[in-house]
Amino acid sequence: MPVLIGYASALCVRPGDTVDVMVSTTAPSYVAQPVRLIHGDTDPAGPGFREEPVAWDGAATLEGRVQTTHPGSDASSAPTAAPAALRSFTLLAWVQPTLATSRRSGILTWWDDRMQVGFGLFREAEGDLSLHVGSGKGATEVFRTETQLPVGAWSCVIATRDGDSGAVHLEQTPRRRGPIHFPASGEGVGEVRVGELSQPVRIAAFGGVEGQVEGFFTGKIDRPAILSRPLTEAERIRIAAGEDIAAVGALDDVFAAWDFGADQQRASVSDLGHSELDLSLVNAPARAVTGFNWSGDEVDHRRCPQEYGAIHFHEDDLDDARWEVDFTLTVPDDAPSGVYAARLRAGHVEDHVPIVVRPRDGATADVLLVLPTFTWLAYANERLVTGAGTQYEGMAGQAGLTLDFADELLAEHPEWGISLYDVHSDGSACMYASRLRPIPNLRPRYRFWCTGGPERLSEDLCIVDWLEHIGVRADVVTDEDLHREGAALLERYPVVLTGSHPEYVSSPMMAAVETYLEGGGHLMYLGGNGFYWVIAVDEERPHILELRRGVNGSRTWESAPGECHHSTTGELGGLWRYRGRSPNRLVGVGYAAASGEPVPSAGYFRCADSYDKRVGFIFEGVSEDEVIGDFGLIRDGAAGYEIDRLDFSRGTPEHALLLASSRGRHGPGVLLAVEDMLSTLAHATGDTNPDVRADVTYLEYPNGGAVFSVGSCNWCGSLSHDGYRNNVARITGNVLQAFRSGSQAP
Repeated sequence: MPVLIGYASALCVRPGDTVDVMVSTTAPSYVAQPVRLIHGDTDPAGPGFREEPVAWDGAATLEGRVQTTHPGSDASSAPTAAPAALRSFTLLAWVQPTLATSRRSGILTWWDDRMQVGFGLFREAEGDLSLHVGSGKGATEVFRTETQLPVGAWSCVIATRDGDSGAVHLEQTPRRRGPIHFPASGEGVGEVRVGELSQPVRIAAFGGVEGQVEGFFTGKIDRPAILSRPLTEAERIRIAAGEDIAAVGALDDVFAAWDFGADQQRASVSDLGHSELDLSLVNAPARAVTGFNWSGDEVDHRRCPQEYGAIHFHEDDLDDARWEVDFTLTVPDDAPSGVYAARLRAGHVEDHVPIVVRPRDGATADVLLVLPTFTWLAYANERLVTGAGTQYEGMAGQAGLTLDFADELLAEHPEWGISLYDVHSDGSACMYASRLRPIPNLRPRYRFWCTGGPERLSEDLCIVDWLEHIGVRADVVTDEDLHREGAALLERYPVVLTGSHPEYVSSPMMAAVETYLEGGGHLMYLGGNGFYWVIAVDEERPHILELRRGVNGSRTWESAPGECHHSTTGELGGLWRYRGRSPNRLVGVGYAAASGEPVPSAGYFRCADSYDKRVGFIFEGVSEDEVIGDFGLIRDGAAGYEIDRLDFSRGTPEHALLLASSRGRHGPGVLLAVEDMLSTLAHATGDTNPDVRADVTYLEYPNGGAVFSVGSCNWCGSLSHDGYRNNVARITGNVLQAFRSGSQAP
């Protein structure tokens, strides 16, 4: 079967905008057709897959081609010719390899591997430090310490060359352990034609044979510098002891030097030397990470930048696939707001590249659906059961667990990058996610391996289809829009709907929802595990999200010591509840439990508060003894996968009403959230612990504001049961109608 995959230059656009689409396929040709997405899941128990073609400029039959992706991060300057003065030099850095690889990788290089011209510090395939010096005349010299750079430990690496004598000295000095140093000295080539070299200075990589960047270093690098003379032995000893080049009196001889602890939010690093060799960070290596001299006395990089002078580079970092544009779509001026896609077809192979169209100016409806696109991107290319290094590794063959085609495609294409749930090849956390790359699991038909049903985009389309079914027009925007525009975006609408899984929320988003509700707005929280993790957006590269998971929460990795603050904003990451802004406080419920494997979902029973006259409108047409939502497209129930509960101890306001609950209806495969266990509990499962439950709540705000919360990621997957003739759809419709008209009881 041919591979056919694409991505768009933007996830959300306005009428009148254009959007570029990049495609790679092994098929000889394909047809590109824009469509409006209505329902994604193909389960015959529901409406089935529903889309409709739309007339946008850009639809065409196009010639297929394969586009390659080049992961791996480095820091590089513009191509620059080295001056003749650098016949003599010192290269130095602190390095901490974090992965034992079987190939040569660059540390600090000004090197053309094809021409064998220049010089550079490398980590050889065997793990030892080397200096390469090449003249381009077949006289390349390689000096090696022949002792491995220790993985997971810091070493000071220094190479010097005297251009007059050709004398070379190379040494590595581990910090705080092992022998003092492992030197290598000798006579090098007499002439190095550095003036004929026109290559970027690269940190964590080198210029390869085919003109591509090669040899990506996986690990941390701190305080790299190039000096225009050899350091003396006394100076080298002081540098290896932790002093900087200014302290040892070598500042006047600094050709180039970079402080990675400064301006952590930027995608570039300024040269502090005399050469203006500023560096661009390619593929988003990790910033705001601890350096070689981190003492542990301060855990906020902003307060002690001199101890956060490292960047963590990875061979599998990717922030932009950098594919060429294959076609451009133009959104008509009269296109209604909604969820669309560029549909790609080559024979029986099909792909949908999602594109959200928001209103151009102001509101065009009285209902707003905020799609949780930050959650979409957090899960983008998630490989928990097909990758390595996570607690889910090896689950792919488990009974009852079925991988989607997208999961299998991701396993075949590691170059498309990983998700915020995965770890890098060295086991370190993936803290950045991007939308500028192929994302096979962000598709309308995607079925999540954990539930066997629709999730994220594919489940959020259940809301779109439900609104279509009941004849309610809604404007659609994304988390990125809400992050950028704040409460002013929400205040145009009397009713705002969340998607099914609004887990990842930035500070501006949280403030916007709070302001909207306090001003009298009405929110329908139609999901679970919402308003949970703090997320940051790179304002310089807005296609990138950053996540620091801290040291608690239901997580697949935790932040390394001292690395809980975001590089892009400086704010503390982790759970919102540890910043005093729990989801319970905001919407009445907060994350309670989850199933990490395919298990049956449950329904709800009505609670005493559901008979309060203030919420009578919610249960019109629903009898007292009905089980609510014991059906649906996701494991046959509305309460499942990740669920939220009312909890006054976690911040739920005392006046919140508990309308319905799934308490006692879950089995042993549904587990209490780890952050709710102060110590290991013997009874933390759905059949033993009353806190393992999903709750439906109603929370009033000042000025007539209110929140209706369903407490489950599965709720929207139950809307379409029996052709929308069911109590989940009835309750949700009752609330929407009352919120739109303002007729809910005071």
